[in-house]
Amino acid sequence: MQQLHEAKDYNPNDWQKLNVFQMMYTIHDMMEFTISEKIVESREAKELLEMIKNVEFDVIVHDITLYQCLYGLWHNIREFLDGAENGAIIVSLGTNVNWKSIELDKLKAVTQAFSKLKERVIWKLDIELPFQVPNNVMVVKWIQQNEILSHKNVRAIWTHGGLLSTQEAIWKGVPVIGMPFYMDQIPNVELLVHKGAGVRLNFASLSTESILDAFEKVLYNKSYTKNMKRLSNEFRDRPVPPLDLAVWWIESSSTWKFRIFA
Repeated sequence: MQQLHEAKDYNPNDWQKLNVFQMMYTIHDMMEFTISEKIVESREAKELLEMIKNVEFDVIVHDITLYQCLYGLWHNIREFLDGAENGAIIVSLGTNVNWKSIELDKLKAVTQAFSKLKERVIWKLDIELPFQVPNNVMVVKWIQQNEILSHKNVRAIWTHGGLLSTQEAIWKGVPVIGMPFYMDQIPNVELLVHKGAGVRLNFASLSTESILDAFEKVLYNKSYTKNMKRLSNEFRDRPVPPLDLAVWWIESSSTWKFRIFA
């Protein structure tokens, strides 16, 4: 555990060896310190810290995904998706899984699988590959995932199964290829598999064949999209829209400053 704590990044191979208690410690450490430091160091956060010295706020809404909003908007992705006559796939392992910690042979297997697809692929990749990617692949360092999932040509998302990615995929009705590593990612993906709205990839045995098999199931078996659309309808069926509920909580917090939240 000490080696994992002192490492510059968190290696997925190490994550899968952790027991439940080690997972809880790691995620607490990551959320409490690493992400907080990234947020505070950003230009936007520094401007906000200066602003609150002179301006009194009744409520400051904060979410652990704030750091995602500090990146630029997606530019050429929409045009790339518009031209995806055979559909498109999103590949994103979130912010905590670094592709640079994944072995070169697995990266080659991924690119070889992409080259055999007729669909276009948007790959959120944080490293420079030592080999060329196929023409049907667009590599980006960051994506506005929620917006991209709304595009009519997106047919599936390959994800680590984090909570927010899972919720976004369900909300948009996009079936999932899940490759979980630890914590909530594992039950999130298992739930989608159980609901018939996704398939699971095993990172340890990741290969070109296993990737293509997962894509073939999700892309060409219409039951996955059908089941995810049904799951999306269930998820959206609520008495109060989420945005309205968020506005209510903000206004309520401003009115009742000492309110105790359950």
